[in-house]
Amino acid sequence: MKLDFSSIFTPKNVAVIGVSPNFMKWGAIIAANIFIGGYKEKLFLVNPRHKRIYGIRSFPSIKDIRGTIDLVYVALPSKKIFNVLEECGEAGVKSCVVIAGGFSEIGSDGRDLERDVLKIANKYKIQIIGPNTMGICNPRHNFYGLMPPINPMPGNIGFISQSGNLGTQLMSLGEIQGIGFSKFVSSGNEIMLRTEDYLEYLGQDPDTEVILCYIEGLRDGKKFLDVAKKITPHKPIIVYKAGKTAAGSKAAQSHTGSVAGSWEITKSMFRQARIIEAGTSLELLDLAKAFSKMPPLKGKRVGILSWGGGWAVVCADHLMQVGLEVPPLSKEAIESLNKILPPYWSKSNPIDLVGTLDRRNQLNSLRILFESGMDGIVVLGVLTGLAFENFKKYQEIVNIPDAELQALIKEFEKTDMRFVKNIKKLVDIGHKPIVAVALSSEEVQEEYKKQIVIYSQPETAANILSKMYQYYQNKLKK
Repeated sequence: MKLDFSSIFTPKNVAVIGVSPNFMKWGAIIAANIFIGGYKEKLFLVNPRHKRIYGIRSFPSIKDIRGTIDLVYVALPSKKIFNVLEECGEAGVKSCVVIAGGFSEIGSDGRDLERDVLKIANKYKIQIIGPNTMGICNPRHNFYGLMPPINPMPGNIGFISQSGNLGTQLMSLGEIQGIGFSKFVSSGNEIMLRTEDYLEYLGQDPDTEVILCYIEGLRDGKKFLDVAKKITPHKPIIVYKAGKTAAGSKAAQSHTGSVAGSWEITKSMFRQARIIEAGTSLELLDLAKAFSKMPPLKGKRVGILSWGGGWAVVCADHLMQVGLEVPPLSKEAIESLNKILPPYWSKSNPIDLVGTLDRRNQLNSLRILFESGMDGIVVLGVLTGLAFENFKKYQEIVNIPDAELQALIKEFEKTDMRFVKNIKKLVDIGHKPIVAVALSSEEVQEEYKKQIVIYSQPETAANILSKMYQYYQNKLKK
C-alpha cells in the first residue's frame, strides 16, 4: 500500500470517535485541542449517545458523515475498536489514529489484537497510526491532534517519538526555550506506520529542516539505515536512543512493545548514517535548538567573549576537552580591542570584558572577535538574564522613584534586545554559530530565545558546538 502522509499531517477533515461531554476523557481533550488550536478545516464529532457535545453536532456513526474523511481519531478502549474500524473502512476513511493501549505491550493477547487491527486495516487500505499513541500535530497548519492540551509553536523541526508522554513534554519545554516544530508524531506501537516511514516522509518535507527521534526499538533497522543515509547529507537527524541496558530494554517492551535490540549494533548504525546522538533527553532539545537556528561549526577555532573571567575559564576548559580549540587573538584584534576596553582587559582569547557595562563596547568587541578568523563564538554573561522585578527590592534602600525604576528596567530590556538582534544579524550574515550563555536563562525574555541560541551552562554550549562540528566534518566525507 502506497503511504499517503497528506491525510495524516495536512488532513482536509478530521473526525474524533469516542468524544464525550466528560472533559476528563481523552476523546474530549483531543477534540478540544484541535478546535482551540485553530484548525481551519472541518472537525466532526462521533458519539451515538449525544446529539451535541460542547455545542457542536455529534454524529451517531462515522458512516453518517457525508463525504470521505481523511483522518479519524479512535478514542475507545482496545477491545471496542474493531466494529468502529470496520465502519471507518466502509466509509472510505484514509487514516486512523488508534489512541488506546492494551496491545503488544501487554503480551501475547495484545499482539493478537494488533493482528486483528491489521487485518481490518489491510482489508480497507486504512493507514494506522499507533496504537498506544498520543496523536500527531502540524503547528504550521494549526492542527493539534494531541492528547495533552498543548499547542507547540510552529518551526522547522520534525519530531518522531515512540513515547507520546516524553515527546509532548519535550515539545512543551521546547516552546519555553523558543523551539518550534513543523510536524510531530507519537508513533506508539507502530503496527503499520513505523519510525522509518515517518523519517522518510520528513526527509522530503520542505517545512522540516531538522529531524528529532526518540527511539526505543526499530522493527526494520536496514530500512532506517538506508533512509537515514539519504537524509543526513541534507538535514541533520538527531536521535535519543532509550533501552540501552537490560532494564531499559525490558521497560521498552512493556511500554510500546518495542524490542530494543543490541545497543552496540544500533550505535554502529548511527555512525554509518552520520546520525547525531543525543546523550540525554534534554540534549535532544539543546541540539535541536542549535541546528534549527544556526549554521554548523565548520572549524575548531572558537572565540569566547565573557563579562567576567571565571566562566570564561570554565568554557575554555570544556571546549578543549571536547576537541575544539581556543586560539590566541590576532595582533590586529588585540589592537582594536585596546581602543575600546579598559587597559586591564585580558588581551587574549577568552576576551574578559572585566565587567564593562557599555553596550556599544560589548557589541564592538563581539564584532571584532567575529571578524578575527574564529569559526564560532560563545558569549558568556553579557545577556543579563536579570529578573528585572528584583530591582524593586532595592527601591527603598536607594530611594529610586517609580518612574526612574521603570525607565531603568526598560533600558536593560532595550539594550539586551539590541544585543540579541546583533547576534542574530552576525549569524545570518557571517554564516557562523554564536551561542549565548545566560546562567539564569529561565529569566531571559522569551523573545530573545526565539531569535538566538541560549544555554544556561558553558559546558552545554561547548558540547553542542562539538557535535555541530562533528556533523559538518561527517558531511564532508564521501
